[in-house]
Amino acid sequence: SDLGNNTYTVTESDTSGWKLSSISCTGGTTRTNLDNRSVEVTIDQPGEAVVCTFENIKLGSIQIIKNTSGGDASFDFTTTGGDNLPATFSLTTSDGTDSLTYNDIDPDLTYTISEDGLNGWTPTSSSCTGTNSPESISPNAGEDVVCTFENTRDTGDLQIQKVVDDRSDLTQWRFSLDDGEWVNADADGIVDFGQVTTLDEHTIVEDGPAGYHLISIGGNCSPDGDAANATVVKGKTTICTFTNARDRGTVTGSKWNDLNGDGRWAENESGLGGWTIELRNDNDGQPGSLVESTTTASGESLGSYSFSDVPTGNYFVCEVNQAGWNQTAPLNQTGNCRPVALTSDGETVPNQNFGNKAIPPRLSLSKSND
Repeated sequence: SDLGNNTYTVTESDTSGWKLSSISCTGGTTRTNLDNRSVEVTIDQPGEAVVCTFENIKLGSIQIIKNTSGGDASFDFTTTGGDNLPATFSLTTSDGTDSLTYNDIDPDLTYTISEDGLNGWTPTSSSCTGTNSPESISPNAGEDVVCTFENTRDTGDLQIQKVVDDRSDLTQWRFSLDDGEWVNADADGIVDFGQVTTLDEHTIVEDGPAGYHLISIGGNCSPDGDAANATVVKGKTTICTFTNARDRGTVTGSKWNDLNGDGRWAENESGLGGWTIELRNDNDGQPGSLVESTTTASGESLGSYSFSDVPTGNYFVCEVNQAGWNQTAPLNQTGNCRPVALTSDGETVPNQNFGNKAIPPRLSLSKSND
């Protein structure tokens, strides 16, 4: 008030969260400068009243929320619109979420936000509040816009197929995925671990009964010692095959003619061909059910016999005696059979020998008075 004819400058101080949108004046001669937030006013007439109006709009904000299902990762974003929204930024989820907020967003501008693709993840949804979308964000004065991007980890199904050569109970076998809990195979030898993540290399190990050895790991897996490594494909089923064989060994021996009946095989005592030798299961320390039988050889290997491809375990080898002979070796409390233990694959248990002595013929004479 009471200003003389002169030129004056009026400047508005900057206030956080607000944008000066216009300056207008009535009366006098004015020159406005929005960049400097000022107006230069010249009073032309004495007593002239000049009215200048500064109009401001409240700035907005944009919050970006990243949600993930099936894991965590770092995701890159690209924007347009400038101002206080950077051209690029990243969000790294923890426990499935992360967020950033950019303030002082100019309502007079239009923005876009797009998520860069990340291998192994599928975008499931993206949206913004109000009338906005990630492709066009035009906030109202003072509006807080929230944009949410959601992704799901790509997965595929992982299964195990168990195979053993003796057709034994497949439910005895169990498998662990990535050091997780053990899961037993079903009656068909299948374990279904369900959906597991793509790109990652998963490790499967097996555990089973004693007396078997691993032959191969195949299917869609690669062997890593006794373990299998597998990488699944999105939407597909990956099958790893573990094949095991029963540990097996050999039992050999001979049948000999123990001429002197001492139970020891002397150099002058030959083998006996055509005798039946039996391999029997161990039934609590006694010969049990028959596994298989063979006949001692004739010719160069006179008296020899062999049981091959025998699963590891405890057995008895027994002879079937023939009329006119007495068994001389072995003599024991288990039916004169030999106990045999096969403990490892490829093992041979030799010298399971049997001796017999022929019973001498007897001549009986009788005298009668006819």
